[in-house]
Amino acid sequence: MLPVTQVSPFDVTTPYPTQVAGTPMPTYLDWMRSCWYVTFMTNPAISVPAGFTAAGLPIGIQIVGRHRDEWSVLQLAHAFEGTTHHSRRRPALLGASRPGRKRTKADDAKADVLEKRCLINRAGPGWPRHRRTRCSCPPRTRRCRG
Repeated sequence: MLPVTQVSPFDVTTPYPTQVAGTPMPTYLDWMRSCWYVTFMTNPAISVPAGFTAAGLPIGIQIVGRHRDEWSVLQLAHAFEGTTHHSRRRPALLGASRPGRKRTKADDAKADVLEKRCLINRAGPGWPRHRRTRCSCPPRTRRCRG
């Protein structure tokens, strides 16, 4: 078991972390080294929800198996999710669900960025309209038309 990435979730407007624990990360791929090293070695791996940070942001773990042993990875992931139930809990979206907190213009701006990313990731630029899939954005974003 390994962390999925080397950092907690960061702001959507940040392209990528430029340093991790004081070590400079010159390229986009450097900050997720723990993830692509496993892929490079051709070991089967799966990421599963592992809880939340103190700030309420989701984190995950990466379960890695022996070469060509996908079945044991899937079994362990299933057992982990069935035991911890982390996948059933959802983080608060942009803090809007906290009692007494009202949405701000900054929240709306972040929702716009999330919506654009969602539509790009789901539909892809240039995809035919009939191939587009339904968006997975939570209904609280209010603007997503995926």
